[in-house]
Amino acid sequence: MKVQYGDSLYFVWRVAQLEGRRLRASTLDPVHLIIALAKMVDIDFIDLVPKDAPNRDARIEELLRETRRLRTIFQKAGLDPKIFRRRLRGNVPEPRFAPEESEILHRSVEAKQVFSEADNLAEQGGQRHVFPAHLLLAVLMAKDDTRDQVLVDLGIKKRRLLDATRREVFIIGHSHLPGSQSRNAGRN
Repeated sequence: MKVQYGDSLYFVWRVAQLEGRRLRASTLDPVHLIIALAKMVDIDFIDLVPKDAPNRDARIEELLRETRRLRTIFQKAGLDPKIFRRRLRGNVPEPRFAPEESEILHRSVEAKQVFSEADNLAEQGGQRHVFPAHLLLAVLMAKDDTRDQVLVDLGIKKRRLLDATRREVFIIGHSHLPGSQSRNAGRN
């Protein structure tokens, strides 16, 4: 089964692009993705989706649902996403050179690996779509000493954050997402 990216994941990707530019990065890295995931919970989506957009209501519903999932994860882990992303931004190493303003930031090898892992996580869960919670789990599973140090500095146990994310991805979130039927459904 080939998974597809949900609208909410594309939204995170766009926010990560903005974060990468803000930090003057030459590539889109996993750190930009996790900053975008932490920012997503503070964005008002209603005004961002054009009134004449196709499937506007469904898009907004997905964005709100996926934002709720991220909020739930952060709450269960005791993580304040605003403080986390601000601290993380402040700890990202300075870039070697700044990209042109009009350039699209292409994903780094590490970011491509994170997306690939998010795809695998969705497939493992029997889901047809990759959502932000899958990406968050994949980012957290990737090695990142800077992110991990920020978590330590904030008193957040990475294990607790990982467990909350896994639970949302594989147990709670799986039961109420569209297209989340078990792989074994209908095989009797």
